[in-house]
Amino acid sequence: MARLPSNVQFQGRWDLDGDDRYATHWCGSSLSFQTTSRSITLQLGSLTASRKNYHNVLWRFGSQSAVTRTSLVKGKRAMVLTPTPADAGAGSTHGGEVLLDVTVMLCDWGAKLQILDITAADGRPVLPPAVGSPVRPMLFIGASLVSGFSPPFRGLALPHGSFQAFGSVVVRTLRAHGKDARLEMVAYPGLRLMSTEHDKGMEDIFWDGMDGVGGWEQRSKDPPDDIFICIGSNDRGWGADKDEFIQTYRAFLVRLRDSYPNTLKRIHVISPFGLFKYPSEPEDRVAIFEPDVQHMVELLAESWRQSNPEGVKLFHIATDGWIDKSLTCDGLHPIMEGHEKIGARLVECLDARGLV
Repeated sequence: MARLPSNVQFQGRWDLDGDDRYATHWCGSSLSFQTTSRSITLQLGSLTASRKNYHNVLWRFGSQSAVTRTSLVKGKRAMVLTPTPADAGAGSTHGGEVLLDVTVMLCDWGAKLQILDITAADGRPVLPPAVGSPVRPMLFIGASLVSGFSPPFRGLALPHGSFQAFGSVVVRTLRAHGKDARLEMVAYPGLRLMSTEHDKGMEDIFWDGMDGVGGWEQRSKDPPDDIFICIGSNDRGWGADKDEFIQTYRAFLVRLRDSYPNTLKRIHVISPFGLFKYPSEPEDRVAIFEPDVQHMVELLAESWRQSNPEGVKLFHIATDGWIDKSLTCDGLHPIMEGHEKIGARLVECLDARGLV
């Protein structure tokens, strides 16, 4: 098998070692390029058996087109991409011909996607995607709230998975403002922050990957300017000790900071949006390890400022009141409108800090 064209830009965690290992195991990972061709063939290898709803890719051919969802099947298959008529003549030019953007994204958490080959019709070139200024790599870490999971009962609240999750909303909004925002997502439904005797949590999976793949060695080639973390609902659900959770969270933040010593600028700790399942509770919204996480973050941020005023900045983002039960599908997982509202509020937070 021929190696993929070198002009393809990969975003997210991809295994790029070897001639046949262009594979990703994390939703939100994508590849992009430009071409003057009007027909692109992708040879795909889905590394897991098909299962309803959770093995889908999204693709867009041209800036004006809507995204198209295609379900993966086990084994090798060819997928032919073509632009819509509205896109066929719109774009910049290369050699007198109109260039179109092509993006392919793994949108669901249950799949493992392998790209075997990319070919353009008529032997036309695959060219690098347009690069904006400034480049803004962003890393989102968490579980179902970050990955865009929605329970499959009563229909999927997020049929496009991570593409409709708040992290993707933030990245698309910044791109609309002329920033070359890039998405890396390390998130999977059901994950806890804390590891247990039987299951690894994000404190280990972030570095080790899952089942030995998608770990630190496959991290994005664009180290993040900003890291956003939203985690803790599953720890609370499994009865984690509050003090142990806070200690683990603190250690995880320190390790994250130290792992990106020359590039990372900010870490944003987002409080989970709350539980709305228990109307008998004194308050409709049940907070997740708050205000304890906020207090820990504020103390840690101050110690970082004192030790290195020019170093990584640490922020806590309180989300009480951002959504209510009507914007969830089950009292916990936001529907599409909930994710859009959360994404808009996060952009407001960034704007208030001069980052938009």
